[in-house]
Parts: sequence; structure tokens; C-alpha cells
Amino acid sequence: MIKFSISCIFCVFLFNLPIKANDCKFGLIKLNIVEDTIYSIILEDYEKCFPKYVFNFPEVKRLLIKDSFYEEVPPEISLMSDLKELRIVGCLELNYNNLFDNLKKNNLIKLSLELNNLTTIPKNISELKTIEYVSFCNNFIEDVPKELLELNDLRILHLISNNILRFETFPNRSYSIEHLSLAQNNLKTLPQGIENLKNLKRLNLSDNPELELEDIIDFIDDFVELEMLFINGCKPPKGIPKNIEILKKVKYISGHDIFSIDELKKLREMGINISIPKTDW
Repeated sequence: MIKFSISCIFCVFLFNLPIKANDCKFGLIKLNIVEDTIYSIILEDYEKCFPKYVFNFPEVKRLLIKDSFYEEVPPEISLMSDLKELRIVGCLELNYNNLFDNLKKNNLIKLSLELNNLTTIPKNISELKTIEYVSFCNNFIEDVPKELLELNDLRILHLISNNILRFETFPNRSYSIEHLSLAQNNLKTLPQGIENLKNLKRLNLSDNPELELEDIIDFIDDFVELEMLFINGCKPPKGIPKNIEILKKVKYISGHDIFSIDELKKLREMGINISIPKTDW
């Protein structure tokens, strides 16, 4: 793998691509080359005008747009027919409604919109039918719309560091989400509607210091698929909760910091092993 940066002018010379006058001043474009193929493009610290010449690389698999002042991603992004992963970080001026409309032909697998001061998730995200992984970390989102949750292929949803209060879900409806992260959301109670995400296998509730362990345990009682639970940084209980034995069915639990050493020993004797995670997610 070779990674390098080239100036806009050098990029045109190397690939013999035309640049229009309205393409603005670009600074640097970073190309990640894998087996003589441009695998990913990074655009960062650019002017307001999006450099459309990147659409001349339809084989690109990943596109990162970072700390830019674009107001929109042009509809020509649909020309990037092999694009599987799009990450946008720190782009506060971008029109995200238009973005999802322009992406509906791309067959994206992964979408990350982080540090963009988003307060809502646009409902036309339902156009992205092939999405399997979505991250809206470090925004100001409160409600998760049904249009996102009802995407059939969505398996992984990261909502770390938001203000999540509610999921628009319905009882007796099957949802595909298996991995959900709600770490660092200042949760005092579990968000409304989360109880209907019955297929959860991995749930991260860590670093919500006001969230009661008893409430978490009551919540997971009906979740037969749950295998991993992250509760480190939640509110320490006053002693071992009466409903703690429910946790026996969870294979991996991270939450050693909310129990004393004596409590951890007693939990192990009960068949509940609170693990220390090597990595968080």
C-alpha cells in the first residue's frame, strides 16, 4: 500500500484530467493506492467549492471529507459506482438532505457523519437501502427516526456522544440492528423505544454516569440474543442489585469499575463474570 499527497495541478498532469475554472483552489488531495488502484480519496481543509474532478475516479471505494466548508456534495457523486464507504467529519455547512438524495444509487455499505453539529437524522436516509453500518457520533441528535431503523440491512449503529432520548420503534416489528452504541449520551434512563430492538447482540451503554444498573438489567431481561454488554462508567449500584442474576445469560460484560473488588468476587461465585475490556468501540 502506498499513500501520498499531490497538489491539484500535479493531479491533473498525472491523470490527464480536465479542471474547470469553477472548481476553486483545492490545496491537497490524498490518494490511497492499492494494487495500482485508487482505493480511497481524502479531501480536507478545502475551500467552499467541491472539487468535482474526484468523480473521474469511479473505482474509488472510500471517500473521506474532513473539516471543509462545502454546502453540498454534487449529484455527480453517483458516478462513483464502486463507492462503499463515505465518512464526513467536521463539515458544518453541508446540506445533508441533498447528500442522501445524491447517494441513493451508490450502494453504500458504511456511512459516518461525525462532528457535524447535526441535531436530527434526515428521514430520506431511507433511500440508502444497502447501508449496513451507520455512525452519527459526536453530534446533538435526540431522536432516531424509524426511516433509519427500518433499513433492512442495517446491522451496526453508533450514536456515541449525542443526546439520544427516543427511538421511533414499534412493538411486534422486527429490526435488524445487532450492534448499538449509546456511550456518552448523558442518559438518566434508557431511551424510549429501545426495548423493541429485540435482535441486539451487542449493546454499549458505557460512560453514562447517571444511568442506573437496575434499569439496565430490567431492560435486557427480554433480550435473548444479547451477548455483549458494556456498562463501565455507569452509576455504581448500592450493593449488588436483586435482579443481577439476569446477567448470567450475557457472555461478556464490561463494568468492573462500578463494583468493588469484594462484589466482583461474589458475582463470579454467582456465575457472572464482569470482564475488563481490552478495547472499547
